[in-house]
Amino acid sequence: MGIAITVAVRELATLIAAPPDPNHQPVLASLVRFGIFFALCIRWTLGTLWYLDKAYISNKNFGAITAGYFVDFFVLLTNFLVFVPLALTVTAPAIPASLLAQWLNDTLLGGKQVSTFIWILVLLLLYDLLWFTAKSLWWLLIGRISWFRSWRGDPPRRIHAFWTVLNFLTLLLCAVIFLGYGFLGKDLQGAEVWILIVISLASGIDIWATIVEDSPYSQWLSP
Repeated sequence: MGIAITVAVRELATLIAAPPDPNHQPVLASLVRFGIFFALCIRWTLGTLWYLDKAYISNKNFGAITAGYFVDFFVLLTNFLVFVPLALTVTAPAIPASLLAQWLNDTLLGGKQVSTFIWILVLLLLYDLLWFTAKSLWWLLIGRISWFRSWRGDPPRRIHAFWTVLNFLTLLLCAVIFLGYGFLGKDLQGAEVWILIVISLASGIDIWATIVEDSPYSQWLSP
C-alpha cells in the first residue's frame, strides 16, 4: 500500500508543480480522485490489519498455519495490487483512455468516455463480490467430494459477507450517480465529487462496524 500511496502523491505533486498539461486533468479534479483513493487506502489497510489480527494473530482457537491463511494472504495481496494502477490514474484524463478502458467504453457504454480511474475503481469494489462468490462455490462444491473435503478450508465468514454487501451497495450507488449525470448530459467528472462522498461514508461505516472495538457490531463481525 505504501508504494501505491507514493505513486499517487508523486502523480499529484507533479501535476501541481508542473505547468498545465493537456495530457492531465485539472488539479481540483485530481484532488477529488486522490481523496477517493486515500479514503480507500485507509479503509483497506486498517480492515486488512484488523482481519488478520482477529483471524490469526490474536485468535486463541487458531493453531497451526493452514492453507486458509495462505489463501487469505494471496487474496489480500492481489487486492492491494489493484491500488497501484488506481494510483497511476489519479491525474489521468478520460481522453485519451487506456486500451482496456476504451474497449470497455465502446463495448458497455456505446462509446461514452469514462476514465480509466473509474473502471479500476469498479474492479476494486467488485473484488470482494468475486472472491466471496468463488469461495462460497468452492466450499460448497468441494464439500460434496469426500476425497477433497479437507481442502475446502473454512466457509465464508460474516465479515466477508459484510464487506461484499457494503462494497456492492457502494458500487450501485456510485453507478446511479454516474448514470444520473450521463442522463442529464452533465460532465461525468462532476460525479466524482459525489463518489468521494459515498466512498467516505462507506469507509466510515466499515471502520466503525469493525475496527472500533466498542461498536455493537465489531464483535459479531470479528472472524
